[in-house]
Amino acid sequence: MKQRLYQLWRIIYPVLLFYAVTFAVQFVIMFVHMIVFILQGMNGENAGFSIETFEQETYKYANLYSIASSIVCILVFVILLLIEVYIQKKKGIYTKSYKTRPLAYLITVGIGITASFGVNGLIEITGISKLFPLYQEEYVEMLFHDNVIITIISSVILAPILEELVFRRFVFKRMRENVNYITATVLSSLIFGVVHGNMVQAVFAFIIGIILCYVYEKFNNLIVPIFLHAVVNATSVVVAYAPFFEKIEMTGLQYILFTIVCVLLMLLFCKVIDYKVEEVN
Repeated sequence: MKQRLYQLWRIIYPVLLFYAVTFAVQFVIMFVHMIVFILQGMNGENAGFSIETFEQETYKYANLYSIASSIVCILVFVILLLIEVYIQKKKGIYTKSYKTRPLAYLITVGIGITASFGVNGLIEITGISKLFPLYQEEYVEMLFHDNVIITIISSVILAPILEELVFRRFVFKRMRENVNYITATVLSSLIFGVVHGNMVQAVFAFIIGIILCYVYEKFNNLIVPIFLHAVVNATSVVVAYAPFFEKIEMTGLQYILFTIVCVLLMLLFCKVIDYKVEEVN
């Protein structure tokens, strides 16, 4: 019983730590920001402190808060990873990553792009997005209230590194020590979906999480799912910012066919990458 509770704790605590560090860093930054804001008001540099003006101020710098907390979280989890690897090497149970050829990363780009379009298409076709009409407006506002550089740093660089460390390297891998691949994939992807907050993102993250678990299981190399995650997020950013995509118009049938093609291509890329891994091993 104690052993099972210990194994459960090893799976849960990385998620709790992720939330705790994120909250602590953002709280400290916000507190310092508030003090500076009040002092500026006292010196006549702004209109003075009020809840409304401070909320506007914090919203303006929300992604910078996120960047700061992500950097600290990454450092914390890298330290934990290094400690775990050291202990495993001392015990003689450390498993090396599989060799990853450049072609595998090229195929991963295909998986990421088709997965991004395909999963978003499935969410639209099934009507999940229509159940939460405010989501699209909130998502676009979140992306566009900062410049593209900050968005890329936050969403395309830091988020994939941090989330793969937490949800694939710690949560999924530790689940795999106790349950089979399918169970670990579904459960860790559910957790990954839930932490994204709203239902639309939760569904998207759950499906993408399954794909990320798949490539991590195949390569036993965290760089591959990090790279795949970055491609998925980069695709969303490009679609949101590039004017070209605003000019594309498709009928309902065309969009369904486009989604089906993307999903089939994604599955094909997954099969190809599976073949390439087996070939290397």
